[in-house]
Formats: sequence, structure tokens, C-alpha cells
Amino acid sequence: ISRTLLNHGAIGCIEACLKLLDPEGFILINDYGPTRTDQIEGLSLVQRFGGSVAAGLNFPFLEHHLSSLGHKMHKAPGDDERMIHARLICKHDLPETTRDFAARYGGEHYIQADNVANTAIGHIQAGNHREALECYKTALHHCPTDWHLLAQAAEFLTQHLQKYEEALVLAQAAVEINRWHSAYLWNTLGNCHYCLGRHDEAHEAYLRAQSIHADDPQTCLNLAYTFANHGEHGRALGLVARGLEHDTDGRFRQHLLDQQQRIIAALAGQATAHQQRLSARQNAFGTAK
Repeated sequence: ISRTLLNHGAIGCIEACLKLLDPEGFILINDYGPTRTDQIEGLSLVQRFGGSVAAGLNFPFLEHHLSSLGHKMHKAPGDDERMIHARLICKHDLPETTRDFAARYGGEHYIQADNVANTAIGHIQAGNHREALECYKTALHHCPTDWHLLAQAAEFLTQHLQKYEEALVLAQAAVEINRWHSAYLWNTLGNCHYCLGRHDEAHEAYLRAQSIHADDPQTCLNLAYTFANHGEHGRALGLVARGLEHDTDGRFRQHLLDQQQRIIAALAGQATAHQQRLSARQNAFGTAK
């Protein structure tokens, strides 16, 4: 049985916006989702962004639906090769606006940036860090305001090159562009602060990530570190448990389990030290008598 996922609320929102739109106005969409009918079933999935659930746009259906209402939807040349797809929606033909749209979103630089970013991931997996760094430089040259790409580059600099100050600049730029919808960005920023020894700033960044998506395993892991650093071992253990519960693909499982063992060892050390203090006190009282 084939599946088609539609967000009726989003479609209704676009229709309502079009009713209010000036005759010379337009709606610009830059988002992900299937662009061909044969892709629709395989991409019928949702993602979580904090407390909300988002689905990729069904571009073929949207184009058909808007056309049936008498509206125009344009796509830029080469758009099918992009990871993120741009569409221009207007009430009637706007030749100059359409040309500007095609020039801005149909350029090879977008496609090249996507390809180079994917190539960087392959280089990282192969241990070719110098080549990966050059790929990120090239991709960001083409798309300097791509917040996800900025965060990916910052994560690479932190985890593989230990260039924490440079990574912090990129992560801060990403958060400035999108501070509302991505726990990943705030975790990346927090990791930069943590590696620089700024644990209070890291903790605040992780709390921002938690406010966006409280069940995110990476956020739970990071907060388990900072709460443990603050001596709040109970809260840290609770976050480890929550992270393990929601780490469905096992990506952070070993890190969470390792942190759990560190916290338990710290608690055991505290208990041993407490018992030693009690024994020393009893011995002191015994000597005094």
C-alpha cells in the first residue's frame, strides 16, 4: 500500500497567505522533501524539532494543488540536484521576480556546496581531515549563512582538529541565524564552550537545547556532564536514563553508559570518603576517652 503524507494545516496556511497576498507579492519556500512522485512513499516520515513534529514538503502535490487553484509555483534550474529545494509561489506571472529567483536559487554554488559537504563527511570517515577541512571551507564560501553547515563545520573543528576557538565562531554564527528550532546548534555551541573550559556557558547552552527538545539523547548526555560537574549526581543520572530511553538508534548509547559509570564511581567515592571521615571521628573520640 502506497503512502502519501500531507500536512493539511501547512497547506491551509499557504492558502490563507495567498488570499492576503498583494498581487505583486510572492511566497518563497526553501525546504526539504520529495520533488518527484516516485520519492513520496520513501520520504513519508516526520522529524522532531523540540516539541513540534515536522514533515518534509510534498512538492509534487503542492504544485498540483496550487495549480488547481490558479496559482503559479516556480522552481529554479538544477533544483532537483539540491538537498534543500526552493519554490516561488505567486498569484500570477511575475517575470522579473521569477528571473531574480532563478538567478539566486538556481546557481551552481548551492549544488556544489551540498556536494562538497557530503564529500567532507566521506573524508572524515576515512580520516582525511585536511581534505575535509578544505571541503567545509569551500562549502561555506558558497553558502555562508547555512546554519546547519556552519554547525557541521564547528563540530568537525571541535571533535577532530581541536580548534575550539575557530569552532566557537562558527557555532555562534549558526545560533545567531537560528536560535529557535535546533537543539543540535545549541549542543554544538555548548561543546565549544565546554572544550574551552567554560563549563557555565556550556551548561547554559545545553539548557537552551533542552528547552527545544528535552528528549534529545545528545542534550541529555551533555547535561549529564555539566550537572555532574556541579555535584548534582541525581539529576545527572536521571538525564542518562532519559537519554538511553530515547536513543533509539544507539548513537549515544556507549557515551551515556560511560557517563553513568563515571557518576556511579563519583558517588561511590563520596560514600567511601564519608565513611572514612566517620571512622576517623570515632577513632578520635575513642582516643580522647
